[in-house]
Amino acid sequence: MVYGQYLPLLEEHPQVFAYRRSLGSQQLAIVNNFSGEHVELDLPATLHGIAGQGLISNYAQRDGWTDHLSLQPYESFAIAYVCEPGRG
Repeated sequence: MVYGQYLPLLEEHPQVFAYRRSLGSQQLAIVNNFSGEHVELDLPATLHGIAGQGLISNYAQRDGWTDHLSLQPYESFAIAYVCEPGRG
C-alpha cells in the first residue's frame, strides 16, 4: 500500500475517499465511505469493470464492481487486481 503510483479516484465526492495504487500491472483499489449514510455511485467509464481479489472489507467481501457502486454507511474495502494492457 505504500509502493507504486498513487492515483486519487472520485475526488469531487464529499463522502467517499477512494484511490488506486499501481506498480507495473499490479493494482490496488481502495474505497472508503466516510459517512453514516448509504451512498450510490455511478462510476466514470475509466473505473468500470474492476475485478480481482478482495483483500479486506468491513462488510461482505468485494471482488470487484461493474459501472455502479452501492456503499453501506462507513463501508471500506480494498481489491487487488491486474490491469489489462492498454487499460491504464
